[in-house]
Amino acid sequence: MKKADVPCPIPDKDIALWLQALASGKNLEPERTLAITWKKEGKSKQLVDSHLWLVVAKALPFTRGISKAEDAYDREGNIEFSFKQRIADGYQGLQVAIQKWDPDKGFKFGTYATWWIQQAIHKGKKDTK
Repeated sequence: MKKADVPCPIPDKDIALWLQALASGKNLEPERTLAITWKKEGKSKQLVDSHLWLVVAKALPFTRGISKAEDAYDREGNIEFSFKQRIADGYQGLQVAIQKWDPDKGFKFGTYATWWIQQAIHKGKKDTK
């Protein structure tokens, strides 16, 4: 399966909720101690679930014509395909960040994951051209 064929792992209704939260300016980052606890206990699903909003936020500027949350919808009110593809790419970067993050080095997970998410989005965008 080519990278462009990877389906978006996040349901449209969840993307819409995160877009609303991002538009309202809410801080969605979980407490640092909670992220560290999840990592040490091997609860990567909680890390993924609590940071999917970060994937959505980082995918916005990488999608042509979408500069803010309200622009992520097409004329029929559906979420743009290219935006969903960038989310799928960013999700893969989030998975890498979870595997590689070492809380003992002192970095917040969100800060660390941002780099991996952006790298995966860049790579995915380059691969689909």
